Amino acid sequence: MPPEPGAPTLPRSMRATDPRITTNDAYLEPARGRPNLRIIAGALVYRLEWVGQRCVGVRVVVGNEVVRYTAGEVVLCARAIHSPAILLRSGVGPFDVLRSFGIAPVVELSRVGQNLCEQPLVEIGLGNPSSPAKPIAAPPFGCVLRAGSGAPSDDDLSMFSAENWVSPSQAPAFWVGFVDPRSRGRLRLRSSDPFDDPWLEFDCSRMPRIAHVCAQARGWCRA
Repeated sequence: MPPEPGAPTLPRSMRATDPRITTNDAYLEPARGRPNLRIIAGALVYRLEWVGQRCVGVRVVVGNEVVRYTAGEVVLCARAIHSPAILLRSGVGPFDVLRSFGIAPVVELSRVGQNLCEQPLVEIGLGNPSSPAKPIAAPPFGCVLRAGSGAPSDDDLSMFSAENWVSPSQAPAFWVGFVDPRSRGRLRLRSSDPFDDPWLEFDCSRMPRIAHVCAQARGWCRA
C-alpha cells in the first residue's frame, strides 16, 4: 500500500550555517583517532579476493600500485552504482557476462546490476535568477509535501524547498521528485578495468506523464 499523502518532516543533515554534513563528517572524522581504524585515502577498489566462495580480502589501486588487503570480514559499501560494479569485477554475477569480459566466475547471481532505480527530481523556480533571494539559516529539519501524481501507476511525489540546498537557479525554488518510480534499468560493465565507470541504463519509459506531473507540481508551488 502506498504511503498516505501528508507533510512529514525531512532531516536536512545540515547545521545552521555549515554545508550539508557528509558521511566523512558524521562518521569518519569523529572516529579517526581510534587505534583499530585505518583510513586509506585515494584508494580505488579493484576487486574482492576469494578462497573458494568465501571473501577474504580486497584488492585496491593506491597511486600506481595494486595492493591486497586481507580480513576476516569484508563489508562492501560502495552505494548503488559501484557496489554491483565491484561485485561483477569480482566474479559475482551472470557467468556468461563475466566470461565475456575475461572475468573468472565465482558466484552466479543473475540479478547483479539489474533493478536499477532512478528518482527524477525537477526544480521549479519561483523567482528571478538575476535577483536571488538572500540565504537564510537552515533548520535541522524541513517539511516535505507528499502527494499522488494521479497517474494510473500511483507514483508518489514529494515536494520540498530547495533553499539552503544546491539550487541551480539561485532563486527561491521547490524540488519535486518521484519517490517510488516503477521504472527499472540496469548497470553493465564497460570492461574489467576499475577505472572504467559502468554503463547506466535508466528506463524512464514507464514514468507516467512526466510533463503533466511537472505542470501539476508547478501549480502546487505557486499556490
